[in-house]
Amino acid sequence: MLRRLLSLMKKNEKSRSDVVLTGFFKKNINIMGSILTHGFIKKTQKTPPSEIERAKDYRNEYLSRKGRMTMKEKIREIILSYGADLCGFANIDRFKDFPNDFRPTDIFPECKTVISFAFAIPLGLTKVPSRLIYGHYNNISCPEVDMITLKSAKNIEKIFTCVAVPIPCDNPYEYWDAEKKEGKGLLSMKHIAVQAGLGTLGKSTLLLTERFGNLVTLGAILIDLDLPSDELSKDICIKDCKKCIEACPVSAINGNSVNQRACRENTYGKTLRGFDTIDCNLCRTVCPANYRNVHQ
Repeated sequence: MLRRLLSLMKKNEKSRSDVVLTGFFKKNINIMGSILTHGFIKKTQKTPPSEIERAKDYRNEYLSRKGRMTMKEKIREIILSYGADLCGFANIDRFKDFPNDFRPTDIFPECKTVISFAFAIPLGLTKVPSRLIYGHYNNISCPEVDMITLKSAKNIEKIFTCVAVPIPCDNPYEYWDAEKKEGKGLLSMKHIAVQAGLGTLGKSTLLLTERFGNLVTLGAILIDLDLPSDELSKDICIKDCKKCIEACPVSAINGNSVNQRACRENTYGKTLRGFDTIDCNLCRTVCPANYRNVHQ
Protein backbone atom coordinates (compact mmCIF):
# COMPACT_ATOMS: atom_id res chain seq x y z
CA MET A 1 0.00 0.00 0.00
CA LEU A 2 2.78 2.44 0.93
CA ARG A 3 4.68 1.67 -2.32
CA ARG A 4 1.53 2.50 -4.33
CA LEU A 5 1.05 5.76 -2.46
CA LEU A 6 4.67 6.82 -3.08
CA SER A 7 4.23 6.05 -6.77
CA LEU A 8 1.15 8.24 -6.94
CA MET A 9 3.05 11.06 -5.22
CA LYS A 10 5.82 10.90 -7.81
CA LYS A 11 3.26 11.23 -10.63
CA ASN A 12 2.00 14.40 -9.00
CA GLU A 13 5.48 15.79 -8.36
CA LYS A 14 5.36 18.26 -11.28
CA SER A 15 2.25 20.04 -10.04
CA ARG A 16 3.81 19.78 -6.57
CA SER A 17 0.84 20.83 -4.49
CA ASP A 18 0.80 18.75 -1.34
CA VAL A 19 -0.98 15.43 -1.53
CA VAL A 20 -3.19 14.57 1.41
CA LEU A 21 -4.14 10.92 1.85
CA THR A 22 -7.02 10.25 4.15
CA GLY A 23 -8.32 6.98 5.49
CA PHE A 24 -6.00 4.24 6.76
CA PHE A 25 -3.46 5.95 9.01
CA LYS A 26 -4.27 7.04 12.55
CA LYS A 27 -1.43 9.56 12.59
CA ASN A 28 -0.08 11.98 10.00
CA ILE A 29 3.10 10.72 8.30
CA ASN A 30 5.29 13.26 6.49
CA ILE A 31 6.98 11.72 3.43
CA MET A 32 8.79 13.81 0.80
CA GLY A 33 6.88 16.94 1.78
CA SER A 34 3.51 15.20 1.36
CA ILE A 35 1.11 14.07 4.04
CA LEU A 36 -0.33 10.60 4.58
CA THR A 37 -3.25 10.69 6.95
CA HIS A 38 -6.14 8.30 6.33
CA GLY A 39 -6.00 6.57 2.93
CA PHE A 40 -8.02 8.33 0.18
CA ILE A 41 -6.05 10.62 -2.11
CA LYS A 42 -7.07 14.24 -2.06
CA LYS A 43 -5.09 17.08 -3.60
CA THR A 44 -5.26 20.05 -1.30
CA GLN A 45 -3.07 22.50 0.54
CA LYS A 46 -1.57 21.24 3.79
CA THR A 47 -3.76 22.01 6.79
CA PRO A 48 -2.21 24.92 8.71
CA PRO A 49 -0.63 23.84 12.00
CA SER A 50 -2.89 26.24 13.90
CA GLU A 51 -5.99 24.47 12.55
CA ILE A 52 -4.58 21.07 13.48
CA GLU A 53 -3.94 22.29 17.03
CA ARG A 54 -7.44 23.74 17.23
CA ALA A 55 -8.94 20.42 16.10
CA LYS A 56 -6.92 18.62 18.77
CA ASP A 57 -8.22 21.00 21.40
CA TYR A 58 -11.83 20.41 20.28
CA ARG A 59 -11.30 16.65 20.35
CA ASN A 60 -9.71 16.71 23.81
CA GLU A 61 -12.51 18.90 25.14
CA TYR A 62 -15.11 16.50 23.69
CA LEU A 63 -13.41 13.43 25.17
CA SER A 64 -13.07 15.17 28.50
CA ARG A 65 -16.76 16.04 28.53
CA LYS A 66 -17.70 12.47 27.58
CA GLY A 67 -15.58 11.16 30.43
CA ARG A 68 -17.31 13.45 32.93
CA MET A 69 -20.85 12.57 31.81
CA THR A 70 -23.03 10.99 34.46
CA MET A 71 -25.09 7.89 33.81
CA LYS A 72 -28.20 10.08 33.54
CA GLU A 73 -26.58 12.33 30.95
CA LYS A 74 -25.45 9.33 28.92
CA ILE A 75 -28.98 7.91 28.90
CA ARG A 76 -30.35 11.30 27.90
CA GLU A 77 -27.87 11.44 25.03
CA ILE A 78 -28.99 8.00 23.81
CA ILE A 79 -32.66 9.03 23.70
CA LEU A 80 -31.95 12.35 21.99
CA SER A 81 -29.77 10.55 19.43
CA TYR A 82 -32.80 8.54 18.27
CA GLY A 83 -34.78 11.68 17.47
CA ALA A 84 -36.32 12.91 20.72
CA ASP A 85 -36.20 16.67 21.26
CA LEU A 86 -36.47 16.79 25.06
CA CYS A 87 -35.69 14.28 27.78
CA GLY A 88 -36.16 14.34 31.54
CA PHE A 89 -35.93 12.06 34.59
CA ALA A 90 -38.22 11.53 37.57
CA ASN A 91 -37.24 9.34 40.49
CA ILE A 92 -39.99 6.98 41.63
CA ASP A 93 -40.49 8.97 44.84
CA ARG A 94 -42.25 11.66 42.78
CA PHE A 95 -45.12 9.26 42.00
CA LYS A 96 -46.17 8.28 45.51
CA ASP A 97 -49.33 10.41 45.27
CA PHE A 98 -50.38 9.13 41.86
CA PRO A 99 -53.73 7.24 41.78
CA ASN A 100 -53.73 3.47 42.11
CA ASP A 101 -53.37 1.52 38.86
CA PHE A 102 -51.65 4.50 37.22
CA ARG A 103 -48.34 4.44 39.06
CA PRO A 104 -45.21 3.25 37.24
CA THR A 105 -44.75 0.53 39.88
CA ASP A 106 -48.19 -0.88 39.03
CA ILE A 107 -46.69 -1.88 35.66
CA PHE A 108 -43.10 -2.54 36.73
CA PRO A 109 -42.71 -3.06 40.51
CA GLU A 110 -38.91 -2.72 40.34
CA CYS A 111 -39.12 0.71 38.69
CA LYS A 112 -36.86 3.25 40.37
CA THR A 113 -36.76 5.99 37.73
CA VAL A 114 -39.09 7.11 34.94
CA ILE A 115 -37.61 8.64 31.80
CA SER A 116 -39.89 11.02 29.92
CA PHE A 117 -39.16 12.45 26.50
CA ALA A 118 -40.86 14.65 23.92
CA PHE A 119 -40.89 14.47 20.13
CA ALA A 120 -41.80 17.85 18.61
CA ILE A 121 -43.96 18.26 15.53
CA PRO A 122 -43.24 21.19 13.18
CA LEU A 123 -44.83 24.56 13.79
CA GLY A 124 -45.84 24.50 10.13
CA LEU A 125 -48.52 21.92 10.87
CA THR A 126 -50.42 24.60 12.79
CA LYS A 127 -50.49 26.84 9.70
CA VAL A 128 -52.57 24.51 7.52
CA PRO A 129 -56.09 23.05 7.88
CA SER A 130 -56.04 20.29 10.47
CA ARG A 131 -58.25 17.78 8.67
CA LEU A 132 -55.68 15.96 6.49
CA ILE A 133 -52.11 17.25 6.69
CA TYR A 134 -51.94 17.97 10.41
CA GLY A 135 -54.01 14.87 11.15
CA HIS A 136 -51.72 12.63 9.13
CA TYR A 137 -48.46 13.74 10.72
CA ASN A 138 -49.89 14.04 14.21
CA ASN A 139 -51.04 10.43 13.93
CA ILE A 140 -47.73 9.05 12.69
CA SER A 141 -45.84 10.87 15.44
CA CYS A 142 -47.13 8.19 17.84
CA PRO A 143 -45.48 5.19 16.14
CA GLU A 144 -42.38 7.35 15.68
CA VAL A 145 -42.25 7.93 19.44
CA ASP A 146 -42.89 4.24 20.11
CA MET A 147 -39.91 3.34 17.92
CA ILE A 148 -37.68 5.81 19.78
CA THR A 149 -38.91 4.25 23.03
CA LEU A 150 -38.18 0.70 21.88
CA LYS A 151 -34.71 1.43 20.47
CA SER A 152 -33.71 3.50 23.49
CA ALA A 153 -34.87 0.85 25.97
CA LYS A 154 -32.91 -1.80 24.10
CA ASN A 155 -29.73 0.29 24.05
CA ILE A 156 -30.06 1.34 27.70
CA GLU A 157 -30.30 -2.31 28.78
CA LYS A 158 -27.29 -3.22 26.65
CA ILE A 159 -25.03 -0.44 27.92
CA PHE A 160 -26.04 -0.21 31.57
CA THR A 161 -26.96 -3.85 32.32
CA CYS A 162 -30.35 -2.90 33.70
CA VAL A 163 -34.03 -3.48 32.94
CA ALA A 164 -35.82 -0.89 30.78
CA VAL A 165 -39.56 -1.14 30.08
CA PRO A 166 -40.84 0.84 27.04
CA ILE A 167 -44.36 2.25 27.49
CA PRO A 168 -46.73 2.81 24.52
CA CYS A 169 -47.18 6.52 24.04
CA ASP A 170 -50.90 6.40 23.17
CA ASN A 171 -52.58 3.02 22.75
CA PRO A 172 -53.40 0.25 23.50
CA TYR A 173 -54.99 0.83 26.92
CA GLU A 174 -57.73 -0.78 29.01
CA TYR A 175 -59.65 2.07 30.65
CA TRP A 176 -62.61 3.38 28.67
CA ASP A 177 -65.73 5.17 29.87
CA ALA A 178 -68.14 4.74 26.98
CA GLU A 179 -70.66 7.27 28.27
CA LYS A 180 -68.07 10.03 28.68
CA LYS A 181 -65.94 8.77 25.76
CA GLU A 182 -63.01 9.08 28.11
CA GLY A 183 -59.91 6.92 27.83
CA LYS A 184 -56.82 6.70 30.00
CA GLY A 185 -53.46 5.39 28.87
CA LEU A 186 -51.45 2.82 30.77
CA LEU A 187 -49.73 5.81 32.36
CA SER A 188 -50.48 9.50 32.04
CA MET A 189 -47.71 10.68 29.72
CA LYS A 190 -48.35 14.36 30.42
CA HIS A 191 -48.26 13.94 34.20
CA ILE A 192 -45.06 11.88 33.94
CA ALA A 193 -43.55 14.66 31.79
CA VAL A 194 -44.42 17.23 34.46
CA GLN A 195 -42.69 15.13 37.14
CA ALA A 196 -39.63 14.79 34.88
CA GLY A 197 -39.34 18.54 34.43
CA LEU A 198 -40.32 18.75 30.76
CA GLY A 199 -43.07 21.28 31.29
CA THR A 200 -46.36 22.14 32.98
CA LEU A 201 -50.03 21.64 32.13
CA GLY A 202 -51.91 24.41 30.34
CA LYS A 203 -55.55 25.41 30.71
CA SER A 204 -56.30 22.99 27.86
CA THR A 205 -54.80 20.24 30.07
CA LEU A 206 -52.16 19.67 27.37
CA LEU A 207 -48.51 19.63 28.38
CA LEU A 208 -46.71 22.89 27.62
CA THR A 209 -42.95 22.80 27.15
CA GLU A 210 -40.70 25.84 27.32
CA ARG A 211 -39.31 25.31 23.83
CA PHE A 212 -42.16 23.78 21.76
CA GLY A 213 -45.31 24.67 23.67
CA ASN A 214 -47.94 21.94 23.29
CA LEU A 215 -46.65 20.68 19.93
CA VAL A 216 -45.11 17.49 21.29
CA THR A 217 -45.85 13.78 21.44
CA LEU A 218 -44.66 12.13 24.66
CA GLY A 219 -42.90 8.86 25.42
CA ALA A 220 -41.73 7.10 28.57
CA ILE A 221 -39.38 4.35 29.72
CA LEU A 222 -39.32 2.71 33.17
CA ILE A 223 -35.92 1.60 34.47
CA ASP A 224 -34.64 -0.13 37.60
CA LEU A 225 -31.73 2.30 38.01
CA ASP A 226 -32.04 4.71 40.93
CA LEU A 227 -31.32 8.11 39.35
CA PRO A 228 -31.95 11.62 40.66
CA SER A 229 -34.90 13.63 39.37
CA ASP A 230 -34.51 16.63 37.10
CA GLU A 231 -35.64 20.00 38.40
CA LEU A 232 -39.36 20.70 37.95
CA SER A 233 -40.28 23.25 35.30
CA LYS A 234 -41.55 26.70 36.11
CA ASP A 235 -45.17 27.41 35.10
CA ILE A 236 -45.28 27.94 31.35
CA CYS A 237 -48.96 28.76 30.79
CA ILE A 238 -49.56 32.52 30.57
CA LYS A 239 -51.56 33.50 33.65
CA ASP A 240 -54.44 35.47 32.11
CA CYS A 241 -54.44 33.81 28.69
CA LYS A 242 -57.76 32.17 27.69
CA LYS A 243 -57.14 31.59 24.01
CA CYS A 244 -57.65 27.81 24.08
CA ILE A 245 -60.83 28.17 26.17
CA GLU A 246 -62.31 30.81 23.88
CA ALA A 247 -61.28 29.05 20.66
CA CYS A 248 -62.98 25.73 21.45
CA PRO A 249 -66.08 25.54 19.19
CA VAL A 250 -67.91 23.17 21.57
CA SER A 251 -66.87 24.82 24.86
CA ALA A 252 -65.20 21.61 26.01
CA ILE A 253 -62.41 23.38 27.94
CA ASN A 254 -63.09 25.05 31.29
CA GLY A 255 -59.49 25.83 32.28
CA ASN A 256 -59.09 22.83 34.59
CA SER A 257 -60.47 19.90 32.62
CA VAL A 258 -61.81 18.90 29.22
CA ASN A 259 -65.18 17.38 28.33
CA GLN A 260 -63.81 14.41 26.42
CA ARG A 261 -67.09 13.44 24.82
CA ALA A 262 -67.70 16.90 23.36
CA CYS A 263 -64.07 17.16 22.26
CA ARG A 264 -63.89 13.73 20.59
CA GLU A 265 -67.19 14.09 18.75
CA ASN A 266 -66.05 17.42 17.32
CA THR A 267 -62.49 16.38 16.55
CA TYR A 268 -62.31 12.95 14.93
CA GLY A 269 -63.85 11.94 11.61
CA LYS A 270 -63.30 10.13 8.34
CA THR A 271 -63.27 10.97 4.66
CA LEU A 272 -65.68 9.29 2.24
CA ARG A 273 -62.78 7.01 1.32
CA GLY A 274 -62.36 6.03 4.98
CA PHE A 275 -59.21 7.95 5.89
CA ASP A 276 -59.00 9.22 9.49
CA THR A 277 -59.27 12.98 9.91
CA ILE A 278 -58.71 15.50 12.70
CA ASP A 279 -61.31 18.18 12.17
CA CYS A 280 -60.33 20.47 15.04
CA ASN A 281 -57.03 21.28 16.72
CA LEU A 282 -57.66 24.88 17.75
CA CYS A 283 -56.62 24.34 21.38
CA ARG A 284 -53.16 23.47 20.07
CA THR A 285 -52.80 26.00 17.27
CA VAL A 286 -53.91 29.14 19.14
CA CYS A 287 -51.52 28.59 22.07
CA PRO A 288 -48.96 31.45 22.22
CA ALA A 289 -46.46 29.14 23.95
CA ASN A 290 -45.82 27.19 20.73
CA TYR A 291 -42.21 27.70 19.62
CA ARG A 292 -42.22 31.13 21.27
CA ASN A 293 -38.56 30.86 22.28
CA VAL A 294 -37.48 29.44 18.91
CA HIS A 295 -39.23 31.59 16.30
CA GLN A 296 -38.58 35.09 17.56
